[in-house]
Amino acid sequence: MSQHPIVPTRAPRPLAARALTLILPLTVLAGCARSLSFGPTGEITDPAILMARLDAQARERRTLQSEAKVRIRSPEQNGSADALIAAKWPDELRIGLLNFFGKPVADMLSTKDHFQLHDIERRAVYLGAPTADNLARLLAVPIAPADAVQFLLGLSPRIEATKAALSIDHQRRAYRLELTNSAQNERQTIFADTETLRIVRVERRGSGHGYDLDFEDFQRVDAIDLPFRLRFSALDGQGQTRGIDLTVQQREVRLNAPTPPRTFERRLPPGARPVDLDMTAPPRLELPAAPASRPDNAP
Repeated sequence: MSQHPIVPTRAPRPLAARALTLILPLTVLAGCARSLSFGPTGEITDPAILMARLDAQARERRTLQSEAKVRIRSPEQNGSADALIAAKWPDELRIGLLNFFGKPVADMLSTKDHFQLHDIERRAVYLGAPTADNLARLLAVPIAPADAVQFLLGLSPRIEATKAALSIDHQRRAYRLELTNSAQNERQTIFADTETLRIVRVERRGSGHGYDLDFEDFQRVDAIDLPFRLRFSALDGQGQTRGIDLTVQQREVRLNAPTPPRTFERRLPPGARPVDLDMTAPPRLELPAAPASRPDNAP
């Protein structure tokens, strides 16, 4: 006779009970996922309210001064340079590029109705309108100078929209503000963190100069969260990449500090030859080659 105890056989559970056993762990895991936070005022469901909150941020950010590392990748060049940046709301911008030895090689000034680019090595000052194409002569990517001012301040310009829609992008944990101008065939999407409302990404399509822009490396400056790294990819009007990327890694940022006198003053450097941009197309400035192994977020 066998000495092994007889173990009673457990009757099979109904199918519904077994299914519930499988579903419960998934439910628990889903409940453990970090829920969205909407800040002290709760969830925003009206696009107009979100845009008003974003406009309020602009009133807190008037000027910016920083040092930066600028990196450009394009079919024409792959290089980097140190930069000195000064920006003043709404449309004043100055960028000076330095070589490896800290010597200035280019100085750009843009205001509401004036653009000038001083090519120091060629001793020429190119004069024209503050357009995206003219700023691209310095930074390769076509960004309107007034838009660049807002980007540096952690803000975003908005197209004149005929339609606005607001939803939530759960993957980015951000509001998704979609703006459309049917007459101009333009679309813009602004992603803003649901808790802090800081802008984390901007996409623009349908215009002659489309782009994707990511705001990264947020740091606290005078109680305001600012993106110290901007990643910009140029697109054509259909949203296809043009193979042109710009990264601006800022440091030593000063916010809302008085700008030095004459920072945005229009003046021709002594000995420089003025050239009208409407009459000629200057050569693009060449940056020193960027080390292939250096990561984009390296100081």
